[in-house]
Amino acid sequence: MDPDVQVGLGVLFYGAEEYEKAVDCFQSALHSSELGSTNQQEQVHLLWNRLGATLANSGRSEEAIAAYEQALSQAPNFVRARYNLGVSCININCHHEAACHFLAALDMHKAIEKSGRSKAYEILSAKVPADRWTRYWTECQHRTAAAPYTTRYEECSHRWEGEI
Repeated sequence: MDPDVQVGLGVLFYGAEEYEKAVDCFQSALHSSELGSTNQQEQVHLLWNRLGATLANSGRSEEAIAAYEQALSQAPNFVRARYNLGVSCININCHHEAACHFLAALDMHKAIEKSGRSKAYEILSAKVPADRWTRYWTECQHRTAAAPYTTRYEECSHRWEGEI
């Protein structure tokens, strides 16, 4: 089936909160051998992000993370995918990783830095005490300044075990 039709159906299913059907549609569009406007190289990052959001909303955060990483591999400066990746990290209790993703997203989008940092703090402070948030924030700033961010989700829960 035409990938654009699959995406359209996926959006409709997503709006109806029929996430499994939406996931199937988005995956079909991504893996289609036919070319449509939504699965061409310059647009495929948007489709991976849609798949990630659908997976996240259906409670499949780990799978959502993989989809967001695919989006970012196609478009490394895609702020929305980086932000969504941070939210999914919160959902699996990887707060340090989430802080790093939020910082990276904010660095990519300097124009909204002041209000964006406040929103990131608001999101994280609901789950992480302020003293830990400040420490994570400082560590992430040093980490992102020293080297490009690399993901290691499998280490996340072990590294911060007992603190959160």
